[in-house]
Amino acid sequence: MVQDVAVNDVLMGDDSTPRRVLSLARGTDELYKVQSVKGDSYIVNQEHILCLKHTGQNDVTEITVTDFLKKSKKMQRNLKGYSTGVDFEPKKIEFDPYVLGVWLGDGSKRDPVICSQDSAILSYLRKFGKENGLSLNYQSGYEYRMSSDSPKGPNMFLQFLQENNLINNKHVPSHFKINSRDVRLQVLAGLIDTDGYLTNNCYEITQKSKLLADDIVFLARSLGFMTTTKKVQKSCMYNGDRRVGTYYRTNIIGEISDIPVKILRKQGGIRKMNKDPLKYGIQVIPQGKGDYYGFTLDGNNRYVLGNFTVTHNTCTAIQVAEEYILRPEFQDKKVLVVASSAVQENFRTQIFDVTRVKQDPTGLLMSQQCTGRRYLEQLERAQTEGLRWENPENREKLNSIVQKMIDDFYDFSGGIQFANLVDKKKTNLSAADFTAWVHETFDGRLLIVDEAHSLREDDTKENKLMSESIQRIAQIANGMTLVFLTATPMFNGFQEIMIFFNIFLWNDKRQTAKQRITANTIFNGDGTFKTA
Repeated sequence: MVQDVAVNDVLMGDDSTPRRVLSLARGTDELYKVQSVKGDSYIVNQEHILCLKHTGQNDVTEITVTDFLKKSKKMQRNLKGYSTGVDFEPKKIEFDPYVLGVWLGDGSKRDPVICSQDSAILSYLRKFGKENGLSLNYQSGYEYRMSSDSPKGPNMFLQFLQENNLINNKHVPSHFKINSRDVRLQVLAGLIDTDGYLTNNCYEITQKSKLLADDIVFLARSLGFMTTTKKVQKSCMYNGDRRVGTYYRTNIIGEISDIPVKILRKQGGIRKMNKDPLKYGIQVIPQGKGDYYGFTLDGNNRYVLGNFTVTHNTCTAIQVAEEYILRPEFQDKKVLVVASSAVQENFRTQIFDVTRVKQDPTGLLMSQQCTGRRYLEQLERAQTEGLRWENPENREKLNSIVQKMIDDFYDFSGGIQFANLVDKKKTNLSAADFTAWVHETFDGRLLIVDEAHSLREDDTKENKLMSESIQRIAQIANGMTLVFLTATPMFNGFQEIMIFFNIFLWNDKRQTAKQRITANTIFNGDGTFKTA
C-alpha cells in the first residue's frame, strides 16, 4: 500500500532503474480517481502529475490533475495513460522456467504429475527429465508422472515444489517473477501451452486460483503486454452434478509472438494493428476531500505502479522557486534551499535533468522538466557551430552551462550547516553587525526549508539550533519569503504549531522581535480555539 512506503525504500522507475524515496508527503486534499478504460484505477490528489501520451505520439506529457481537468473534453480523450514493461536483473534459478509454467497450468497441485497429450510438451518434458535424472512415465488418462531414475534417489522436481512452498499452493515464486525477460517469457509460455487459448491474436487464460491469476497478470504486464483480468462465473459437471464457481479470466494483448510457446497452434502472429495496446483512455473522477499519501523520488520522479502504469511525483517547490526567480525585483537574490544532501541533489535534478533531453527531427531540443523550457532555451542559445547538442561529446559542456545557471539562481545548504553559520555570526558579531549581516544576506530573499516539522524548541540540540536560527532571521530580515516544506505530521499537540505562527508574524512584521504569541492566548487547555 502507498501509505506503507518509507524513506529510502526503492521503487521501480519507468526506465527499469531504481527510484529511491527521499521524503514522504501526507495531507488532506481534493482526491480524484484516475480510472482506466481497461478497468484499473488509482487515487491521487489534485496536484499529482499525470504521465500521459497523445494519441499517435510517443512523447510523454506531464500535467497536473487540476490542469488536465481544465482541458477540453476532446483534449482529455486524446491524452492517454500508458503502461510499460520493465527489465529485472537476471537471477540464478534452480529449475526450468518453462516446465514450471507447464506444471502451474496443468499439473497436479500435490506432486510432479502433468496432464497433457500435446507432443511438443511431452517431448520437452522427456528432454528435461533426461537432463535431470528423471523419467516421464505414463500414469493414466492424460496424466504423466516425473519420477526419479533411481528408485531410492531424490526427485529434484518434487524437491523443487516442496522447497518453494508450491504443494497445494500454486503460484509463481518471486525469484522467477523478478528475473530476466527470458525467464519470465518461459514461465508464461508454459502456462499458455497448457492452460491458454489463442483467439484473434490474443491469449486468454482462465484460472480458479486468484493468486496464480495475479501472478500471470504480473508476468505479462512486466513483459510489456497489455493485460486485463475479469472475474467470471463458470460451471462444470462433477459426478453428475453441475457446479458453478468464480474464475479469473486474463487477456494478454500486444506483441505476443515474443512469447516462446512450443505448441504450433498457439503461436501468436506479428501484430498488424498500429494502435498501441499499452495506451488507454482515462477518466479523472472527483472523490471529495480525503487523506493522500505521496513521496519524493530521485531521478526523473516517474515510477510504475503495481499494474505497471507510469505515474509521477510533485515538483511544486521548484515551480514556486522559478516563479520567484522570474520576478524582476528578486533577480539579484539567490533562492536558498535548506535541505539534506540527498534532497539537494534531487532538487537540482528536478530543476534540470540533462539525461531527459532529446532532439526532434527539426533540431529542437525537447524534454519534460519541472521548469518547462526555461533551461532548454538556454541550452539552445548556448549552442554554436562547434558546440552542437547532436554531438554527444558536447553534451557535458552544454550541461555545465545549465548547471552554472542553476548555481547563479540557487544556493544549497544542509540544515546543520545553515544553523551553525547563523549561530557563529550571532556569537562572533556585535548585535549591530549581526543585524546588518542578516539584512544583507536575507532581505528580499526566498528561503525554502525542507523537513520544517523539525523546527521545534524542545527537541534535540540540532533541531533547537535550527529553530533558533530561523527565528532570529525572521525577526530581523525585511521582505523575505518563507516556504516551509514537510510531509510529516507534528509530533504531540497543538502547542507545537505556535513556533510557525510566531515565525510568520515576525517575518511579516506584524509583531516585534520582543513579542511572542503563546498557545494559551489562542487555545483552551484541551486544544479547542478560544472564543471571544
